[in-house]
Amino acid sequence: MTNSGTYLNILIQNSYDEEKNRMSNSTIKTLSLHGVYLLDILAGRKTEEFRSRKWNLRGDLLLASSKKVLPDEKPALPGYAMAVVEIVGIHRDILGDWVYEMNNVRAIQPFPIKGYAGIYHTPCEKIRYRPDLNHIGTRDYIDQLEKEGFVFSKDVPTSKKVI
Repeated sequence: MTNSGTYLNILIQNSYDEEKNRMSNSTIKTLSLHGVYLLDILAGRKTEEFRSRKWNLRGDLLLASSKKVLPDEKPALPGYAMAVVEIVGIHRDILGDWVYEMNNVRAIQPFPIKGYAGIYHTPCEKIRYRPDLNHIGTRDYIDQLEKEGFVFSKDVPTSKKVI
């Protein structure tokens, strides 16, 4: 190999290393919400999220199921990140709440997450997309993840699956 070829390979490798470092240091904005609403988003039944506070959100947003469970709530994975959505618009409704319009819902491999009030950041490296779980019904989504060892229950906030 010539010196110029070696130099070119070093430049290419440095470029890959820089991209890998950039990705490992990048984060995604994250929002926790009740699991029942997150399952509705994944199933395509919910396309808007209502909040009393306005955030400057555009683009991708990671959604996590909060550990707090509502009475009579459908089974969920409390304390797990479960989807990435794209925020495509924000407007106020007639009651004065902020409406975040969601599009491009993408299921991810659920992973445990410590949630916070408001918007917080999560490392992008934790996200693994699961196209096989996109646009399927809630029951099919739950059935598939239960086959993989996840436990959907109001009473059990963890999974048998080691992540």
